[in-house]
Amino acid sequence: AVPINSRLARPEMNYILQDSGAVTVLAAAPYLDVAADLEGRAPLRVIDCDAVPSREAPAADWDPVDGATPYVVTYTSGTTGFPKGVVCSGDYIFMQYMRWAWQFGFGRHDTLLTAGPLFHGSYNGLSVIALLMGAKNRVMTAFDPAVACDELAERATFAFLVPTMTSTVLEEWRARGRPELGSLRFLLSSGASITPELLEGALSAFPNATVAEAYGYSEVGWVTYEEKPSPRDIRPQCVGWPMVGAEIAVVRPDGGRCEVGEPGEAVARS
Repeated sequence: AVPINSRLARPEMNYILQDSGAVTVLAAAPYLDVAADLEGRAPLRVIDCDAVPSREAPAADWDPVDGATPYVVTYTSGTTGFPKGVVCSGDYIFMQYMRWAWQFGFGRHDTLLTAGPLFHGSYNGLSVIALLMGAKNRVMTAFDPAVACDELAERATFAFLVPTMTSTVLEEWRARGRPELGSLRFLLSSGASITPELLEGALSAFPNATVAEAYGYSEVGWVTYEEKPSPRDIRPQCVGWPMVGAEIAVVRPDGGRCEVGEPGEAVARS
């Protein structure tokens, strides 16, 4: 599977399709017209997902799959040049999801609020974890701070919000007179470092929630984690400690480890 960012320009989508060698595109309204105009290495077959009848497949219909087989190819954001495809095996993805579920304490009693796009590896991954763990998942078709406020007050127990999302939710919360958003028990922040001011607002709005921060990227997933008990505990530009199953190092240009206090390049593997 090759998830494609629906916000990309058509030439960028074409590049991913051609680079990955995809031959089939799954799409639905309002993206069917876009999908019909895309170009791959070979003629593309476009399937309208809304027109496919759903059915319950008995377990016997599914054949075992080798865990080493490629499961998904996620394309990086491409900050320098075209994005690059990251090939992930089934075993790798499954282990990633188990690491995240364990570190975040995510389980079958949770109700996940998916506030971001499902083409994104983080939102996609957490949604699949919800299926694996038997949790509920409430998916927002577009981010709306008013809807998010309702969900975080009444239903959602677990949410991943990037700081800009949290900021707009807090604006809505203040406009409503600062009611307790008491359903949420765990808020994961990632995508940019959380500021002391934003953390203070989140701890006030979500009195029953643990607020935690994680850092990662397409090639390795989330690799750092830290719970934030108070704004006083935030160190500027720090995004936590190595997550379970991840290794972090700071290295010199020659690859040698830096001494404490010596600047270098941060490297990680999961």
